[in-house]
Amino acid sequence: MLLQWTHQAKTHQILLDCGFSERELIQRLGMRGLSIEALDAILITHEHGDHLGKAPSIAARHGVELWSTFGTLRPVLIAQAKSAMPLRHRRLRAGESQDLFGMQIEAVAVPHDASEPVQFIFNLARDKALPLRLGVLTDLGHASAHVIARFKGLDALVVEANHDVQLLEQSGYPASLKKRVGGDWGHLSNDQSAALLQAIDAASLSCVIAAHLSRQNNHPDRVRSTMHQRLGHAFAQRLIIADQHEGFDWQLADKKAG
Repeated sequence: MLLQWTHQAKTHQILLDCGFSERELIQRLGMRGLSIEALDAILITHEHGDHLGKAPSIAARHGVELWSTFGTLRPVLIAQAKSAMPLRHRRLRAGESQDLFGMQIEAVAVPHDASEPVQFIFNLARDKALPLRLGVLTDLGHASAHVIARFKGLDALVVEANHDVQLLEQSGYPASLKKRVGGDWGHLSNDQSAALLQAIDAASLSCVIAAHLSRQNNHPDRVRSTMHQRLGHAFAQRLIIADQHEGFDWQLADKKAG
């Protein structure tokens, strides 16, 4: 996910997770008219391959800061101490915020089967009276009370809708993997995602994007049907569902008085 904003007449970009090759990253950024060097930072939620990927070597090669918790990059940081890899790492701690060119970035601890996983809330105070708050929740096994409390009062949200329970049960996954994915430290089902959205009053958000859909265990129609049942027709119709290959288009964040 790419986040772009303007601060003091200059445009800034951060990349959230980097689970693909450098070649594919160059291609994807090029489609947006950007290069890796244009990134101000790469933020990593946790160490699983589809999120961390080759981010450490890419960041080191191009001189881009890599932000993560210590647990996420522990093996990499230990290896770095024994080598000459010029990795610029900024340590994140759950519950703390970091400032990057006017953007406040809060790391939020989440229940997921990784070493020290976090998700993020981005707060852009373009107008002190009307700050913009974007939440990203792409990997968590359940919506804890802490997550619900922190992700209330958003203007926009990217949220995981990983699997449909019935499709997961009927899939060819081994029983152990089904248990992991559907467990409290795995991934959100469509129903869990809908319940989370209800708990944080997401019907009032200007933009909600469902992401991290499983190719085998979910389908956009199932996501939209669940959201229709739980949050109503109007919400389901305006819900954006990220494509596995194309992601989603730029979404303009705008907040007006009233």
